[in-house]
Amino acid sequence: MFGTAALGLGLLVSPVLAEATPKLIRYDSFAEDPEDIIVGAYFPDPDTQFGKYNCMAQVYSFDEADYPVVPTELRMFWAGEGVGEQSELLLKIYFYWYEGDAADQFTMKAGQYRLLDQEVVLLTNIPFDGAWVNLDMETNGFDFDGDPDTEGKQPITYGSVIASVCYENAQYSPALAMDTDGWKDEPLPEDDDDFIEGHETSQFRSLIFWNAVWMDLDSYLVGTFGFEDGGDFIMRLVINANWDDYGQEGGGGSSGTGAGGGGGSTDCSDGDWDLRSIQPDTIDVGLRENVFIGSTHLIPANSVARIGSWEVLDAQVTTTCGLIGETDPDIEPGTYDVTVEAPDGTARVLEDAFTVVEPASGCQCATGGRSTALWWMPLLGLGWVARRRGARDSL
Repeated sequence: MFGTAALGLGLLVSPVLAEATPKLIRYDSFAEDPEDIIVGAYFPDPDTQFGKYNCMAQVYSFDEADYPVVPTELRMFWAGEGVGEQSELLLKIYFYWYEGDAADQFTMKAGQYRLLDQEVVLLTNIPFDGAWVNLDMETNGFDFDGDPDTEGKQPITYGSVIASVCYENAQYSPALAMDTDGWKDEPLPEDDDDFIEGHETSQFRSLIFWNAVWMDLDSYLVGTFGFEDGGDFIMRLVINANWDDYGQEGGGGSSGTGAGGGGGSTDCSDGDWDLRSIQPDTIDVGLRENVFIGSTHLIPANSVARIGSWEVLDAQVTTTCGLIGETDPDIEPGTYDVTVEAPDGTARVLEDAFTVVEPASGCQCATGGRSTALWWMPLLGLGWVARRRGARDSL
């Protein structure tokens, strides 16, 4: 698809062009021929909410000739059992920038990065055997600025980019897949003084946020579970390289590669909207929990959402065809309609779509946000299973 695509770690150098050049950055070895992949599944435990706020990340570096750079698409392979034959997955996706050539777990632990942008994204139609999700940045509301100190929107002119995908609610599966052949050799820098120990392979590029700490995926698998197989996350970044007029009139926009690939967020647009689902659809009583109400088209701005007679708190319409907010911790046990009402009085209803239950072993309730929910994070566990997949790489 892309004449200057980089395969593996052999990143091809593109000549400096007047117009943006699409380029694929990848580190995994997942190929068109069926290969074994490994899928992580958070053990399902409603009391500890395994999976919530855990993140899987990939670090991307660029050739000198690529700059200025604008990320345009994130391609991920998700797989694993969900509810029914196909699953939905609610994520918050973060993009960070690091001033050095390659961020790593120590960069993340020290907070030595700058947030480029974040968006809540609903992935749909993920089957058990897996699907490619080609996430278009512009369609899903991402808007990057490589230099906030300079007037106007700027491309990235140096440094590296980290893409981090985080579970936004209690999530068992699907999970981001990885290849099975370990790590690839990184090209050594021309100047030996620039060599950073631990960066001789792609091992440092696949990161996981677990137990409130960033670590590289290999150390997590081996140190926590004694699991020595596995390799890079199957998570690829498409960039527009040499994009000098980014953010100027007539510049910017999508790479034109489209969504495709058998999965991903709805290509959201204006139209006669209706509600599709709410995620999650069941919570314990007393929780102030993040929820995402998915729709067929853009929900009108300033719409109000309710679960039964209780209003969804801090509700915000998203560009990913839906509305995100938090449940009122005062909701009583029961099953309720979910209603979204637009400013003009138009309302849409999901009947009997949301259930509040009494926990089996008593309520361990939390009414705060992310910072007050960290008590359960040391309990997180990740089980890994290798399966033969018949899905084919769409590249």
